[in-house]
Amino acid sequence: MKKQSFTLLELCLIIGIILFAATLFIPGLSAAADQDNETLCRSNLQDVATAFQQYATDYDGYYPGFFKTSGKNRTWSRILVTDVNYLLGPAVLSCPANPSPDGAARRKAASAIWDFCCYGFYAGNISADDWDYGKRVRGALGDFANGAVFSESYTLKPDLMKQPAQTVFLADSAKFSGSHSPNSYISPRAFYQESAVNTLHENRANTVTADGAITARSAAELAETPLRFSAFVNGNFEKEELTR
Repeated sequence: MKKQSFTLLELCLIIGIILFAATLFIPGLSAAADQDNETLCRSNLQDVATAFQQYATDYDGYYPGFFKTSGKNRTWSRILVTDVNYLLGPAVLSCPANPSPDGAARRKAASAIWDFCCYGFYAGNISADDWDYGKRVRGALGDFANGAVFSESYTLKPDLMKQPAQTVFLADSAKFSGSHSPNSYISPRAFYQESAVNTLHENRANTVTADGAITARSAAELAETPLRFSAFVNGNFEKEELTR
């Protein structure tokens, strides 16, 4: 019995059907992966937010921030992981959707830089009297920042926040260009993308407010918060202009 073979037309038709099916199937896989990343990111932020609350309970109501001890910098992330051991390791400290190879999720605790490769902690000199931003924030949200940013001791005291539900203190941080990392601090005066919020989830960023709520916000919503954050969206840095 003669074996029947496919004609060229039939092969082209089969290939076309396969390619068409792939166009329907692959976006679904991508959407599922995006959803998984977003879910894991929220879970990570929940763990980190809980660690912040635990630290505040144990250390006179203050969050871990930025300290200098014996001439060495101590970031909030390193404090929570290696100093007080409220977190088991760096894996929960950055969003899995962030493509940076230097993200904390891809680093080990022995790395010298993982503590700067994580979610961003609010850093703003709201106690300064020489520019309008600080005055406005103190009036609306309270004078809750202790010290100047990156001074010997900078941190936040949630008990002094007038509106904890409106005060974003932790968020997806900016994705640097090239092989650089997300940043461990987010600043309202984000003149550079290094201190901007990164909208990693369908043009939205996961944020944590001082009441413990986790909310996904767009660049416009970030700019409208009392703290007025800039954002990094689809490779474009959208700077929020602030007056002194």
